[in-house]
Amino acid sequence: FITHTLQMERSRTDWNEVRLPGKLPDRRSNHCSFILNNYLYIHGGRDIKEGPMSDMWRLSIQGIQELMADSEYGVSWE
Repeated sequence: FITHTLQMERSRTDWNEVRLPGKLPDRRSNHCSFILNNYLYIHGGRDIKEGPMSDMWRLSIQGIQELMADSEYGVSWE
């Protein structure tokens, strides 16, 4: 179970941890994630203690790119 966000540089093969302010999605496994219209969506899954989850979260891909260029840029999970 993880609760952090990672970004991979296309030109390299390493990952960068992105620290976002505000509320984060709860940890989960067996969830669905997809990208649509420049947003990353996470839906459902299962928490080891709480059981099935049915919530939906989204994060702006453009916002992550702006944050990587300017650490003061405001982006968070919705």
